[in-house]
Amino acid sequence: MGLWTVELATDIASCAIAENEISFFKSTVVRVDLNKEVVYSDGQSVLRGFRFYLAKRDGDCFAALMESALR
Repeated sequence: MGLWTVELATDIASCAIAENEISFFKSTVVRVDLNKEVVYSDGQSVLRGFRFYLAKRDGDCFAALMESALR
């Protein structure tokens, strides 16, 4: 397991936010794509982006944060 940081202004290429409705559970899925790949685990694995699975109200707050950071 490793630790890395992401600089919002320079490292993030895009951020897509989608509503996910599965029966009674509503959630927000946030997909973040990075500008360049992050290589980890002795060069055996590559990270191109990541996803957050959030409750609806948390997703709204996260979306507002990302919008203001990526302006």
